[in-house]
Amino acid sequence: MEADFVAACVEEIALEGLDGITLPSLWLRLAERPVFPLALDDRAKGFIWRTILQQDCIGMYILPEPRPVIVIDNRENYTDPETGICVEPELLPEEFYPVHPVNKDGVRGSCGTYDTRQNITEEIRQTGMSLEDVMKLWDQRLVLVASQKVRTRALFGETSNPNLDITDLTYCILERIGRSRYEGELMGGKVLVRAFKAYKLTPKDVFYHRKLLFRFGLIKKQPFVTRNVTNTMSRLILVHLPRFFKLVRTRYSLLLTKLCQKIAEYPNHVCERKICRETLGVDSNSFKRIMPLASPYLKLSNMKYADLYPDSAEEDHYHVNGKERSVSVVIMVKKFPPESDDEDEEAGESEEEEEDDVPEQTDGMMHEFSCRLENLPHERVFLHKMYERLEAAGSEGMTQRACEKLFNITRLEARGALRSMQKLGMVAEPFMKDFGRQRIGVYVSSRYAQTSQIHRKIEEEKTKLLQLYHGSPEKESKTPAKKGKVGDTIIKSMESVLPDAAPKTEEEEETEDDSTSLDTVRLNSQLPKPTIYMTNVSLQRVNIILAAVREAKLIENVFTLLKLIISKEANNSDVQGRIDRKSLLRLISRLAKAGQINSIKTTIQADNRQKELHFICDPSVGPTDPLVTSAIEQARLKHFMVHKEACRPSKSISDVHDQSMLSDPGTDSSMGGAV
Repeated sequence: MEADFVAACVEEIALEGLDGITLPSLWLRLAERPVFPLALDDRAKGFIWRTILQQDCIGMYILPEPRPVIVIDNRENYTDPETGICVEPELLPEEFYPVHPVNKDGVRGSCGTYDTRQNITEEIRQTGMSLEDVMKLWDQRLVLVASQKVRTRALFGETSNPNLDITDLTYCILERIGRSRYEGELMGGKVLVRAFKAYKLTPKDVFYHRKLLFRFGLIKKQPFVTRNVTNTMSRLILVHLPRFFKLVRTRYSLLLTKLCQKIAEYPNHVCERKICRETLGVDSNSFKRIMPLASPYLKLSNMKYADLYPDSAEEDHYHVNGKERSVSVVIMVKKFPPESDDEDEEAGESEEEEEDDVPEQTDGMMHEFSCRLENLPHERVFLHKMYERLEAAGSEGMTQRACEKLFNITRLEARGALRSMQKLGMVAEPFMKDFGRQRIGVYVSSRYAQTSQIHRKIEEEKTKLLQLYHGSPEKESKTPAKKGKVGDTIIKSMESVLPDAAPKTEEEEETEDDSTSLDTVRLNSQLPKPTIYMTNVSLQRVNIILAAVREAKLIENVFTLLKLIISKEANNSDVQGRIDRKSLLRLISRLAKAGQINSIKTTIQADNRQKELHFICDPSVGPTDPLVTSAIEQARLKHFMVHKEACRPSKSISDVHDQSMLSDPGTDSSMGGAV
């Protein structure tokens, strides 16, 4: 019995770490032990004190200021009785052990008073001071500190290698975990982040420290759900030293275990939602609160009644109105961790978190760590799975939304995975494709990027556009001496229509002529880098407008172009819907700003009537051109049906389109997509 209580006292002192423990806190820790052979009355305390004096592994120190008695928090005091979920208190408990890493002269740990406290071990042992004298003289300034060897053995266990290579900050975290005993330490909670605030320790950093401790077998972990004062749920990790580990079962985890066992009895692990709610015996609101917390294990979905119950009668597959019947179901993605300790529940998480190779271990490593490797499931990396699906899609590619549905992941997870594959060169830059009134990026494997149908169509439209530029009057009117400036002007003008144009460097401008520069910029052989403004439909419409203007020189109204585009897109399967007037005006505005067309607006009047005219002309046709004046006179005869000498002069003959006359309409409202 004596050996039992002595070992218990030494262990409690060692678990407090390098900071040590005061005598009042020691009595409190001993009272909290599950089994302690002595009653903690005054006589027993005196006997324990005399026994501690005989232990060479225990040192006595005097603090500059008294340390308050520790307060042992019980997490069950903050548990919601309805849901069984731990609720974080508004006021965090006082921090009795500020983090201050120490690594001097073979002494390691966390102690803020390491350089200021005074060692009086020999003085107390030589005088043989009693417990009453010590408390009267120093009271809560006296702390008991175990030796480095004893403290390391208390944290690392009997079978672990005490010479493991871990950082000082990792050792301090392990010290805090040991100090928590059976209560455990929440990784990533407010208390831990506040304790390491001076060292800017974020939850992300805590993950890597915990990862190392877990791989060495120094801690055991389990999932834990908390709720803060704003009623937001958080999934954290609760860790213990292996000998203090106890499985925490909240009402939520018990219900989830029961539900998973029920769903496992059904084919394909799919069960109707109504049956699941009846199994738990909860109302609809409670079931709605439970399902978001079970997202790693369960998910809600809809299925056809015929698929869920294939043996049912055919008339049950449809509603009274003839529509096919569907039901809400719960699908089990993976089994909830079992209640028994026989199956290691950390194996599932280690598959996701411990992707690196396990470091080489010595013969003294824990047997539990070697056993865990045997049950570790092996799978391919998630990026490889997604890349295989993208390759299987071929040149058609996949959208980000399709990846989310296929792998049952969130939008941020899908975006991060696709960006990672782009950096690795596995996936090309996304091509933009029109889906009704929206543009959506399509991701294609790098293997099919050059041969994809989208890329081929874009390159075809680019080639047509370059042919129109080479045949434009503006280009023909320039002298050969100004070819370099002309090429630069065309390139800059194209940026407003095709914003994917990459600007050339000064060295390239000096060495390349007009045609070479255009071909290099517009028809390069490398992977294209389209932006949200570039689709093959947009390029096709630009080509139709420019070709019509180049041929007719002057188009009298916008509706002529509108009908022309609609007729040419009638048999085009790539176009969903029809272009409207606003989208066409947006295209005309951008082409006019680029200098590829002239947009001329004028107003004619007769008596109290007036009519606005809008001409789309070739760049060589100005406001005073005979084509424009003739069109104005014909419009007067058409709309007012009077002789041209009887008409009053027009209010304004014409005004050349500029940015103030026709502003960019903004967002697209067309059925065929914005440009």
